[in-house]
Amino acid sequence: MLQVQYDYYWDVMHGNVEYAAIHRRIFEAYLALLDIAAEFYMDTVKIVFHEFRLARGVGAYKARPYDRRTFVPLRC
Repeated sequence: MLQVQYDYYWDVMHGNVEYAAIHRRIFEAYLALLDIAAEFYMDTVKIVFHEFRLARGVGAYKARPYDRRTFVPLRC
């Protein structure tokens, strides 16, 4: 993450507005993670990356099974 910060300030100093905006969006996404409870974050990491529930289509949210066909890609 340190390199991203360096790149951001470099782009700001040199007037690279487009790249600075991209880096700013990365920071916003990263900092949004810091606003959630540790237990929720760790449960999400376990479900998504350790157990691969989303990829396998296994699991539920609010007692409704996941339907991968309804997932929408995130845009940064």
